[in-house]
Amino acid sequence: MGKVLRRLGLGLLAIIVVLGLVAASPPGRGFIGEKLALRDGAQAYLIGYPLVTMQATRQALVQPPAQMNAFIHARYLPDARNAVNVISPSRDTVYSTAWLDLRDGPVIIEQPDMGDRFWLMPVLDAWTNVVADPGTRTLGNGRHRMVVAGPDWAGEAPAGVTLYRSTTNLAWAILRIQVDDGLDGISELQDGFRIAPLSNPRDYRDPAVVERPREATDVRAQVDALTGEEFFTALADALRDEPLVPDDPAAVDMLAKAGIVAGQPYDASRFSAAQRRGIAEVPGRVQQGMTDAFDSGEASYTSNGWRIPPMDIGDYGTEYPLRAVIAREGLGANLPEDAVYASTSVDADGEPLIGGRNYAIDLPVDMPVNAFWSITAYDQRGNLLPGDAATLSVSGEAGTGPRRILVSASPPDEADGWLRIPEAGRFRLLMRLYWPEPEVLGNQWTYPPVRAQ
Repeated sequence: MGKVLRRLGLGLLAIIVVLGLVAASPPGRGFIGEKLALRDGAQAYLIGYPLVTMQATRQALVQPPAQMNAFIHARYLPDARNAVNVISPSRDTVYSTAWLDLRDGPVIIEQPDMGDRFWLMPVLDAWTNVVADPGTRTLGNGRHRMVVAGPDWAGEAPAGVTLYRSTTNLAWAILRIQVDDGLDGISELQDGFRIAPLSNPRDYRDPAVVERPREATDVRAQVDALTGEEFFTALADALRDEPLVPDDPAAVDMLAKAGIVAGQPYDASRFSAAQRRGIAEVPGRVQQGMTDAFDSGEASYTSNGWRIPPMDIGDYGTEYPLRAVIAREGLGANLPEDAVYASTSVDADGEPLIGGRNYAIDLPVDMPVNAFWSITAYDQRGNLLPGDAATLSVSGEAGTGPRRILVSASPPDEADGWLRIPEAGRFRLLMRLYWPEPEVLGNQWTYPPVRAQ
């Protein structure tokens, strides 16, 4: 974990490596116990943050009429009123999701013919690792059937059916369908995705259809608000059903030092008063470290002010700090082969992007994508801005350039594309490259700068 901590910056590293604080401080069993509890708790917090976040997200989304092992179809594009369940939601795809409970056996998912629309349906395990990536890139756009099985299932899929194995019994399928000419025809495509138990493939569960925004839950704020004892209680509860992924003895040991043992409830009473003071410090200290690590961009590749995340997102292995930061800042991240997201909060001169000012982005003739690209404006937290959401994103396909995108609070007299930003205050831009070319995956493409006008 040390290599990854160095990648993520000194803010996060300082939280974990607190033994130096202990050694440099006046002796005292209470003080040492408090700092050791902070160290052990910080390690366990980083390991468990994605699992706790996934459970909180499931609870927020699976509300009646939604149910497990069935799709939830959104018949609208996200805007500032409804998008806080997902950080930096896309305006160029319509979302459907399905939470899968695989304890009683695999499910079979039927996918319709998608015509010319790009689609992507990564399946995340309970730890946010991408365990399946069906979509245009991997399967094509014809009809398919696929099976998603849990870790304990030893069977085989029927002939002609693609088998994906989840490393946990809880999994989350996130379906994105390209919107390039309005929502016409989208509902028919969404309804063509159906889920049934593999043991009874005709027993499809009816989807929940959400025609208009419902009250959203800020899951990140909800998880961040948990006290140390509340967080570790939630983590222990989640571990009753899910094993560690991957099977990592070092992670098991780190969790055990913080009082977290799979299958056992969390017992705060086993700790001394000094240790409990250290545990109480854990959430605030680690959250600040995660924020500092994300803001520093030390783990990212930078091109003309755009920050491109590491190309191992979605397949984290034992890189627990990276996994935790991505779960907090971009839950539901795709594999880079399917989509690369680059963000910037500065212009070409390194100055902060400020609402009310005017900027321009000159795109090349051939954007390096096999599917399409988009640029979207958000506030500093990754929320869509209030007002007309249709003006918050521009998109296109490879070969549609060159294009000049004007970025301003008021519509310009003439432009190839207009991206609306706030009248004042900081904001950030997110560029999505769907099914990117190898030069993007190899960090060899030069991203177009955002130039002040």
